[in-house]
Amino acid sequence: MKIKLSILFLFAIGTCLNAQWDIAFTWDTISFEEATPYPYLNIDTSSQNIWQIGTPQKTVFTEAYSLPNAIMTDTLLPYPINAQSYVELAIGTFNFLEDYPYNFTITFEHQYDTDTLCDGGYITISYDNRATWTNIINDSLYQQVVGGDITPSTLGHPNLYTNEDLLCSGEVGFSGSSNEWKHTTLSWVLLPVVGIESVYPDTIFLRFNFESDSLDTAKDGWMIDNIQLHSLDVGSSIKPLPSSLTSIYPNPTKDGHLHLLMDPSLQLEQLAVFNIQGQFLFSQTDPIIKLSEKGIYIVHIKTEQGILVKKVVYH
Repeated sequence: MKIKLSILFLFAIGTCLNAQWDIAFTWDTISFEEATPYPYLNIDTSSQNIWQIGTPQKTVFTEAYSLPNAIMTDTLLPYPINAQSYVELAIGTFNFLEDYPYNFTITFEHQYDTDTLCDGGYITISYDNRATWTNIINDSLYQQVVGGDITPSTLGHPNLYTNEDLLCSGEVGFSGSSNEWKHTTLSWVLLPVVGIESVYPDTIFLRFNFESDSLDTAKDGWMIDNIQLHSLDVGSSIKPLPSSLTSIYPNPTKDGHLHLLMDPSLQLEQLAVFNIQGQFLFSQTDPIIKLSEKGIYIVHIKTEQGILVKKVVYH
């Protein structure tokens, strides 16, 4: 595992936003050159797996982004028919030098060469220990800020697929030929995971999935290199605050009623409640929260001084 403390510029957001991206710290880089595989990257162990780490020796994929190795759908052969396999990245406090950074971003370099709008690769995310998976393009849980300072549409994901990039299975993903290395960014405003360790694992899982149909096109598939984990410095209009300044109790709750207790220095403007799949449920200014169904929820707390995020459980 490589830990880097370099500072780099990522990307700019339009000046119409109240908040803006500034600089990022790169906490971790997965370049696939280590003798020991990265401990939090798991390759599909089923008989369907086609992912390999090594030096590419294929028709289109002839060189890794950072020499000599990358991870790809076989280092020598075209991808097979009826393929369905994945590479999984676990993300938690164990990835970093300290606690989860605010305003979290993943970047990676990749190439793809597949049957256009049929075979391809796509990214899914799970916040509930792999119980459910959401295509990253539909994940809204950490791409927005209460009050509308930043939304998925204004934040954007450079070089990510769209809802029109439909694969044969009905998923959306990368398909066709990239023709060159692409640099793709995934971003979450505020913490990607906050939690109650004894109740719910403080980990998210990100999967790079590849699939193909029954037609053999003798193409190379998908190659990924230099996966980097960053934390962004965001403008003061959405300043993140220490989680210790608020508490929500009882947590877990057995009747769905929770009380927000805030440090006297804070002034509540609004709180918004999302389910674990990232769907917005409701917002309010009352510090007493009433949940109607059992489950796991994320509460965004907006104050005049900044933003806090809490995970709560109703069981």
